[in-house]
Amino acid sequence: YRSIGATGANPPSLGDFDLDGDRDVVVTTDDGRVFLLDDDGSDFPGTWPQTVDASRALSAAAVANCLGSGQPEIAVLSFHSLAALLDYEGDFVNNYPVETDGWYIYGGPAIGRATGNTYGMTFGARGAHAWSFNIYGNLREGWPKDILANCTLTPAMGDMDLDGRIDLGEGDPNDPADDLTPPLDSDADGIPDAQETLLGTDPN
Repeated sequence: YRSIGATGANPPSLGDFDLDGDRDVVVTTDDGRVFLLDDDGSDFPGTWPQTVDASRALSAAAVANCLGSGQPEIAVLSFHSLAALLDYEGDFVNNYPVETDGWYIYGGPAIGRATGNTYGMTFGARGAHAWSFNIYGNLREGWPKDILANCTLTPAMGDMDLDGRIDLGEGDPNDPADDLTPPLDSDADGIPDAQETLLGTDPN
């Protein structure tokens, strides 16, 4: 048992951040902080906890090795429109955190290759938009995308049509007619959605 002195905003996420073979724990809170705990419950070395968006609840974290350094990175979203990517020491990666257009974000991010060869995060928001940023914190070309309804869930990524390429679905449980929008065409070439293999895990 370990108290962190804050209320968790979503289920915790797991990842091996010190590469010792054991799973460490990522906790996001309703006051905008990210905690990283070693597998024994102690504080992980670095600048943890890191504040992403003060007094704003955060999504569950997505964990994946985006930068190729060995240790995974942590992607989180703020309820009030911020997206952040953190390294294992608790520092923001490159130009993160970044702003979207101010619409509420209810779901979490999915980590993968939406376009090109660079990893990044993709997510949906109210305002019927889907967003995708690369690891540098730059909005990918052609994004945000208009979708059929407000998105209040974490995106689903997978090979929906078994063509060997990753597709993306965005949904809103409050609108049964639009539970899953058509796969996005991220580079407008007529091929649905993302082109590369998804890496990493998403807890939602």
